Amino acid sequence: MPSSDAIPLYFLMAFVVAIPVWALLSGGKAAKAAAVVFFCATIASKLVELNLPARQSGTIFLFIDGLMALFLLAIALVYSYLWISLMMLSVSFVFCIHAYYQINSIALDPSFALVSNIATAVLLVSLAIGVWTSRRRTAEHA
Repeated sequence: MPSSDAIPLYFLMAFVVAIPVWALLSGGKAAKAAAVVFFCATIASKLVELNLPARQSGTIFLFIDGLMALFLLAIALVYSYLWISLMMLSVSFVFCIHAYYQINSIALDPSFALVSNIATAVLLVSLAIGVWTSRRRTAEHA
């Protein structure tokens, strides 16, 4: 991959680490829980990607996406913030696209990568909104 194409990917990877760490350090309970779910799903996906061939990993990726959506649903039901619902919808969208590729036996292509990266960006923006709103609520009550 040429270095100019890798620059947006490096920014996305930096945000994948920075925003959940920010949520863990200064977010409210909901943001911390969502950050833990995001971290666990990201680490699990990376471990599957590194240790299993692409043919065998599709179902496991679906399982990880489904668990992430389920945990975010539980967090959304407990805390009922709009930003968590946006995270949950984003993960559900990735789950649907991933299921479409898996059911039709289509190899993951650049279109899937683009959709996945956009969904990850939406997840991170939603989490950042959650941290920002929890910090504002804390500042208003202080």
